[in-house]
Amino acid sequence: MQMKKILGAIAVAGAIAGVVTPIIYTKQIDKFIQQETKTLKQQQIEISNVNNNDSFFKANREYKVIIKNITPIAQQLYPNINYRNLQDLQKLFNNTIITIKLNFLKYPLYHKDAVKIYLTSLNKETTTNLESDKIGKEILEFIKNKGLEVILDVNNINIAKAKLKNIDLTIKNANNAHFKITNAYVTFDNKIKTNIDNVTFSFKDNYSNVKLGFNNLINITNKKNRFNYTEISNIKNLFYIKNNQKLNIDNLSSSTKVSTIVNKLKINNNINIKILKISNKYSNATIKNLIFNSQIDNLDFSAIKKFTLQVQKNPNDKNALMDNIKNIINKGFSFKISPFSIDNAIISTPNKKYTISKIDLKLDTKLKTNKFNFSNTDEVLKNSEANLVITTTKKNIDLLTQINPSASLYLALVSKQQNNNVIINISYKEGKLTSNGKQLF
Repeated sequence: MQMKKILGAIAVAGAIAGVVTPIIYTKQIDKFIQQETKTLKQQQIEISNVNNNDSFFKANREYKVIIKNITPIAQQLYPNINYRNLQDLQKLFNNTIITIKLNFLKYPLYHKDAVKIYLTSLNKETTTNLESDKIGKEILEFIKNKGLEVILDVNNINIAKAKLKNIDLTIKNANNAHFKITNAYVTFDNKIKTNIDNVTFSFKDNYSNVKLGFNNLINITNKKNRFNYTEISNIKNLFYIKNNQKLNIDNLSSSTKVSTIVNKLKINNNINIKILKISNKYSNATIKNLIFNSQIDNLDFSAIKKFTLQVQKNPNDKNALMDNIKNIINKGFSFKISPFSIDNAIISTPNKKYTISKIDLKLDTKLKTNKFNFSNTDEVLKNSEANLVITTTKKNIDLLTQINPSASLYLALVSKQQNNNVIINISYKEGKLTSNGKQLF
């Protein structure tokens, strides 16, 4: 009897949960929409409910979103956007209309393909301009057919994944221009991860045959704010072809770290390319394991923040911008390259072939606090220190002197041999330029 009561209580609790959960979730959806409406309004975006066909267990709604002014969005995506580019974006996107459709069960909490967002129409001015052009008409038809659509997975109202509908667009009136995006999506957790399988663009006319794109992009961003974040990117292959000119990059990886400690800003950038190939009708070059690591340190955070705000507020105020740049320079900073290097390179022409072995370059510069202004630029040299170290092989030096015999005179002044390597060490300090301890100027 006791067991029956317990089972009965569980059944009743389950039934109550089954009834209450959709009600709570409906309130949660409404609360979320209200909050987002307020937030979007501050960003000069208006949202209104067009259809509400909710059932007890299912959310089925449609919203119209009007971007009244693209400026806040543009400045968030591109903090340093200039005024002219901003004006172009305003003409193109102000009063653009986007449709949002919700269609998912109110329970469970995770919903696949729950939200669909697509571009409905551009503003009247842009639409009128496109309608007067053959290519423009094809673009408008593409938009009309929901060509630009994003599908969202949600978890407890929060976005879990955003997928871009595959795009395979050929514009016949633009010399068969072809634009393709395959399997592009973004996942959201404590970090944002972007994956794109393939992006290509090509067109051909009487003068040019162009194709560019990339494969297998992965980008991971962990952002606290614009002054504290990390970003890692990997691309398996990137290519650009124009007639007989070709650029191909295999396995490109990069990372950026921006951090602020107390009142100092630090920026680290690392780039690594496994294979870089450049060719044209007359020559080609292959470079392996190109590495470029750089670091800017001890930037005055207050000065950088003030400059960034000024760019956003009024990028056309040149006097204010120059004052802010001067302020950044006055505070001083350091800059390092460690290293810029390649493992080897091969350059071929119809008549000759050059093989270049390992080159490693390191640069360390420092600008102390100073009284620089644009009429007294000597303050920069007066308060600067720099050290450049190039490590390479004797084989490379011999090749350089064969190509340019006069280079041997300069190399004799600045280089020294150490085992199988040749080292060039040039320093600048207190207005003196030295190499391997010997004063040059």
